[in-house]
Amino acid sequence: KNYLNTQPSAKPIRIDYCDWVASNARNKNDLRGLELLFRYVYHMKGTPAMAKKILAYALQRPAQSSEERLDIIIKAATRMNYDPIVLKQDGWTIQKTDNPEGPLGGAIYIGRRVMWQKHEAVVVAYIPDETYGGLWKGVFLEDLDTFDMEPGELQMGLKKLENKTRQKPTRINAQSGSTRFAATAKFTVPGIENGIILAKPTNRASKGIMWPARVRNVVEGKLTADGKVRRNSSKNQIHVIFLAPFWNAQDASVSKMSNATDPYSVGPLFEYDTIEVSEYNIQEYTHNSISIEQLETGFKFLGLPKGVFARYLDSHRLAVSLKAYSLKHMSKNRDSEDQLLASASLTESHILSVKAPIFPDVVLMLPFDYILSKLT
Repeated sequence: KNYLNTQPSAKPIRIDYCDWVASNARNKNDLRGLELLFRYVYHMKGTPAMAKKILAYALQRPAQSSEERLDIIIKAATRMNYDPIVLKQDGWTIQKTDNPEGPLGGAIYIGRRVMWQKHEAVVVAYIPDETYGGLWKGVFLEDLDTFDMEPGELQMGLKKLENKTRQKPTRINAQSGSTRFAATAKFTVPGIENGIILAKPTNRASKGIMWPARVRNVVEGKLTADGKVRRNSSKNQIHVIFLAPFWNAQDASVSKMSNATDPYSVGPLFEYDTIEVSEYNIQEYTHNSISIEQLETGFKFLGLPKGVFARYLDSHRLAVSLKAYSLKHMSKNRDSEDQLLASASLTESHILSVKAPIFPDVVLMLPFDYILSKLT
């Protein structure tokens, strides 16, 4: 920290804490950092008694190597998310009721199956919540990963499962192990190391147009469109920032819209989004420089109003400038594909989020309109 303060041009290296401890472990007893973290959680006020037992057992259980020790620790941390005794001691209701509780239904949904991120899960617990009215905890049937659902998300999950059941009978997968992320776990696009891709926004106002976006590295956190941190994240999703989007003009104030000469450019110059990883949603960003003629030609095939072109041009100017900065000033990740996949597994993220560069704060904090004003 002192070195970074005295050397402002130095590039800080950020890495997930668990990954850092594991990568520096020399033997089975060299995971002291994780052990201290577990001990800290153990002594925290409010830690359920059963969680303390799971933590203590994970620390005392014999291991033959640092890899086995890390696996024990990760499994213990995972178990605490779904263990029924831990949930009950933490205030969750784990017993299904016969009648609805309040307007949201409460614990009556425990035991119901839902469709979440295109895979089946089961509701295992319910807890009242001041913000959302209530939260339901779901567990994926394949690998016991957990997630929380708000009332609207629960109803959507129930409806999606109902639609799937109506369309075709459920088939039992004879393979062992989790297959939820197998199809796209290794999916990547050329140039992801520079952080810029073409992606399809989830906002319907975008009309499904592929648009320039910056992929956020896993260490940057996981934000929703309104800038709030999500409770859950999927290993099959990446978090991006769309550059100069045209579809967010509807979020601008009425007075700003009425006084604007270009109604498509009144919205913010960025938009947070979470994209599901697939070849249909993510493509390589191929531009290394700005060619107005080339962009005009490509724009004609998008079917967008002519007024959108100014925003379209700004998005590519920002994308090319960020890509150029990455190519010129940022060192590339030299880890092997297996090491990157291991890091993605440890951070419960997709490999694209691990491969994406970590732009320095001085770049990320520059307003996009300022960057555009400096581009020729």
